[in-house]
Parts: sequence; structure tokens; C-alpha cells
Amino acid sequence: MTMDDPRQTSLFAAAWMVGYAAGTAEGHLQALIVGSLTGPLGLISLVSEFESESNQRLVVHPVFQVAKGLAELGQRPRLLCRSSEPSKVAAVAGVDRNGQIVLWLANLTSTNQQVLLPRSDKIHSILQMDERDATTMRIIDSPSTTKRASSSLDLLPYAIACLCFADIGGVK
Repeated sequence: MTMDDPRQTSLFAAAWMVGYAAGTAEGHLQALIVGSLTGPLGLISLVSEFESESNQRLVVHPVFQVAKGLAELGQRPRLLCRSSEPSKVAAVAGVDRNGQIVLWLANLTSTNQQVLLPRSDKIHSILQMDERDATTMRIIDSPSTTKRASSSLDLLPYAIACLCFADIGGVK
């Protein structure tokens, strides 16, 4: 099953990738490679339609969105970030290329998890991917939406969230 894991195309793989990245926090890694772009363990797949090799379409898996987001944090400072329940919710934080603090969260369980948001007054936007739409990160909260009513976030099973913080100064 190593080269043909059906979880690779699911939210499970995306949550696993955030969890794996979170687990490397103490390792001071220079690089992290967790799969390939295409193929059985790929971030994307080419799917033949009508059993014709000439008529293929590109399928982007949920894990691609996470890999893309984590890559945006590459070569930038990684911030100390720990989940109070690391076996249930993984957390990875860093600074993106624009100097903005970004926090990635993943529900590592098959049950809903509620996450208390850090410095919720400083969160600029929240993107999320879950079983309702596992094809893209969708905006669930931004400055254009109404004032944030809660300082918590509900994550469905294996859901991924990306919190982008407003400029809080001192991080570049």
C-alpha cells in the first residue's frame, strides 16, 4: 500500500502534512520534502477521462494547498507555535514573503475540534478547507466580513485552516 495510498488524495494527507511539519519544529530543518509533485504520492494527479491517454485533466489534491502554503513560509523565520493538544490539532507558524505572520492549523482526528484563536483581534483573514469543499482554501473570515463574533474556530474532521495576521509590528 506504500505506493498506492488512497488517503493521499484526501484531507487526511493535508492534515498529516501540517502535523508532520509541526513535528519538525525542534529540528531546525533547512528543507522538508514530503512527497512528489505527481505520481502515486503526488500533490496533483493526471486523470484520464473516457479511458483515453490523450484526454487528461489535472486534479489538485488537498495536500497541494498545504504544500503551497508551507512553501510560502520557506526561507523565512519559523515562529514558536505549540498546540495544547498536539495529538488532536497541529499548528505551524511562520512569516511569509510579505512579512505577514501565518498560522496553519490541522485537525488530526476524525471528530470535530474547537480551537481557541490566538490574538483573535489581530487576525486579518481565515481560510479553511474541509469536507464541505476539499478542493481549495476558501475564505471564511476577512476584513470585508462582519466583526468576528468568536475567538474560536471549529474544525471538522481533518480540516485545515490558515490564519493570516494583520501587521503586528516587529516581524520582517
